[in-house]
Amino acid sequence: MRYVLLLLAVALTLNIHAQKVAYEDDLVTVDGQPYCKLAKTNCKLGLCDYHVATLDGAEIIFIKAMDYNDRDKVSSSNPNDRVLYFDWTFLGSGGKAETDQVSAKNLAKAMVDARLLKDGALDATGERNFIAINGTRHTNRQEQLGLPVIIIQR
Repeated sequence: MRYVLLLLAVALTLNIHAQKVAYEDDLVTVDGQPYCKLAKTNCKLGLCDYHVATLDGAEIIFIKAMDYNDRDKVSSSNPNDRVLYFDWTFLGSGGKAETDQVSAKNLAKAMVDARLLKDGALDATGERNFIAINGTRHTNRQEQLGLPVIIIQR
């Protein structure tokens, strides 16, 4: 019984400090306060690219939906060996990172968790840490597979 009560106390403590991240109508909010803008663009077959902007409209990140085929990823739920991921480009620095394909709400949560914005602007430390943690593993995997890596200049 003590073990159950201890687990309950820990769970309640964690929930008290958890931030509520929401995404609706191109706006990301944290605990009900506006955080940044996250706008979908170029949607094809359910895959969308995203523009991230500060609340005053300055674009800071472009997130592009990408894919490639990897025979090692064949499974009953993925018979076509397709790997979906997001390529993040930080527009000020040109820094790059890649994350697995997720929903817009999960993108919003990833930005908040990484503390990418501070005082309404892109935080250089948050950006540097995000890039270091996420890296470019999908590009590296494509090179390993001998697939052409296409870099799109915008």
